[in-house]
Amino acid sequence: MVLKVGSLSIIKRKELDKYQVVLWDLDNTLYTENDFLFQAYNEFSAKYFAHNSKAFEFLKSTFLLEGRGGLVQKFAHKFNIDTGLEDLKGSFFTVMREGDFQLLLNPKIEECLGKLSRDHIRQGIITNGNVAQQENKIKSLGLLEKFPFLTIVYANEGEKKPSPWSYLEMKKRLSIKPDDKVLYIGDSDVDKIFAERAGIDFIFVQDIL
Repeated sequence: MVLKVGSLSIIKRKELDKYQVVLWDLDNTLYTENDFLFQAYNEFSAKYFAHNSKAFEFLKSTFLLEGRGGLVQKFAHKFNIDTGLEDLKGSFFTVMREGDFQLLLNPKIEECLGKLSRDHIRQGIITNGNVAQQENKIKSLGLLEKFPFLTIVYANEGEKKPSPWSYLEMKKRLSIKPDDKVLYIGDSDVDKIFAERAGIDFIFVQDIL
């Protein structure tokens, strides 16, 4: 069931304790993904132009205007980089997967995670994306140091959302029972469709902030 503003009003954070299980998306739900991307773009551009802020600004502005599709190729063309495109892409994705970033949880979400834990509500994260890259984000956020109880399912290990595969995996790991009330909190229509297919409640993260 999708919970809609207007039919049940906006769910307050204090109302989440009616659930036995609360599951979270990662990107743009627990933190702002652009913080990760822009740090990665800065580190990547510095590998080729250590003292040229224009390289970073190009990556950032091109992403904001055109999205991430073909970004590395556009970067190579703009700055006449003669490294093979596949090698350049490899370097780019290595930064995304292994870079040392400083990411911050949304403070209200951090507070919510702690409260739900104190209320003995089981929690987990279900995220799409390259597994190594998502692991690096979680490490950079210090998530498991702050909240070691979190169970994480990487949907790309099976079938990406909106397939319900990752929820079925989470059900096993958290021993979710048929009568448990489960909520998924995300930021996108893909997350909403995923929850519908999994047969669990859903709300957009902005509605609890």
